[in-house]
Amino acid sequence: MPAVSTVEDICRSLVALDRIDHEVWAIDGELRDEPQAITADADTLAAHKAEHARLETTLKAARSEAGAFERELANIETRRTRAQNRIANLVTAEQIAATEREIANLGEQADEAELSALEGMESVEKITWSRDTEVTAIATGEVALAVRREAWNGRKAEIETRRSVLETEREPLFGDLRGDVARRYKVGWNMPFYKPPSGLTGADGIMCTTCRTTLSPKWVQECRRFDTLHACDSCKRILCFDPDAPPPVQAEVEAEVHADG
Repeated sequence: MPAVSTVEDICRSLVALDRIDHEVWAIDGELRDEPQAITADADTLAAHKAEHARLETTLKAARSEAGAFERELANIETRRTRAQNRIANLVTAEQIAATEREIANLGEQADEAELSALEGMESVEKITWSRDTEVTAIATGEVALAVRREAWNGRKAEIETRRSVLETEREPLFGDLRGDVARRYKVGWNMPFYKPPSGLTGADGIMCTTCRTTLSPKWVQECRRFDTLHACDSCKRILCFDPDAPPPVQAEVEAEVHADG
């Protein structure tokens, strides 16, 4: 036979059970969410490393291209200098005119090559900056991930131990409940629309503190006096007051009595 018989004792057990279940729920959430967060951090770090590798390849190609433009510019400048030096030794007007056209053409080529070389250098600088940003992100991410993993290893063992203790404390509390009370508690706890989950609710005057549904004033009074147990018709949680909690303030009592009248 269940050891819990009076409504007051049932409420005391329900309050203790709900506190344990809420802590277990929070622990289970942490055991689920923190490894996922660590995996997400590891994935982010891997993405930074992949981007760093891509930028290294891109930077190598950009440097090669910028170097080619610089060599081309140097070659054009050499040819233009030679043409300028050669013009002093020319005799005929046709030779001089042709050489001047050559020098002008080489000047245009030099301008284009210089522009391309400058653009190449700017590209190298931008890629270098992006690459260095990834280097910083990788270094920071590796340290943060290592710290988080180490912290989680200690924290995981701690909360798993705590969960085991809570399960041990929970078993007699739930086992000693009457079957109908245990079923109603589980129904309320498993309602999917209200977070955090709970098998119990309270009353703010005659308003359910979970779903804000108006409760029967008679129900509220009966539950406060521990005459019987009722559950909210909307959220299905048991209307339960803590027998060991301080008594309600006078204003709340008067509001409930007024509503009942």
